[in-house]
Amino acid sequence: MEEGNLRIEKFDGKDFGFWKMQIEDYLYQKNLYLPLTSKPSVMKEDEWKVLDGQALGVIRLTLAKSVAYNVKDVTTTIGVIKVLSNMYEKPSAMNKVFLMRSLFEIEMNDSGSALEHINEFNSIISQLASLKCDDVRDLILSESLRRKNSGESSGGSYSSEGRRRGRQQRGHRKRECPNPKKKGGSNHKNHDDASSSVSLASSDEIGDALI
Repeated sequence: MEEGNLRIEKFDGKDFGFWKMQIEDYLYQKNLYLPLTSKPSVMKEDEWKVLDGQALGVIRLTLAKSVAYNVKDVTTTIGVIKVLSNMYEKPSAMNKVFLMRSLFEIEMNDSGSALEHINEFNSIISQLASLKCDDVRDLILSESLRRKNSGESSGGSYSSEGRRRGRQQRGHRKRECPNPKKKGGSNHKNHDDASSSVSLASSDEIGDALI
């Protein structure tokens, strides 16, 4: 919306804080700021409705179609500001992650201007200004735990599958061992092989008991 030297870009869902600052300044200049608060007790009801309608019309003209649809049934200025604030000023966890990722990945185009790049950077910073260190920590930890748990579950399934496949092979269990320990211990030549077989069978039996 343009009037004289004033220009307010239509709010499309990005950088709500900047748009709100502009629209409030504009309403103050046009003496339409009262509807941003509650109705003064000294003002008549019909006068208030006219003033509120004027301010509401200005705000709607500065909204992109996709945003204006969300407040099409709201009939007061303060009501529109409240709805938009709840939707865009208080970012959800996903919006916070998106803003953080945008900040980490921001790059200046070779053909772009330094001023535009700085403005974009400052815009992201201003939206993240209300983000506390605890919020950042919680977001990072939750994502880390999600990935860790996912990896452990898949790794565990592979381990179990490998154990099952190994036990299907002949000679893996004690009763099927090709080199069982001979009774009496008279055969010293096969003592080492027999010890290894007993150790393997014992380990497998322990594994079966645990499962």
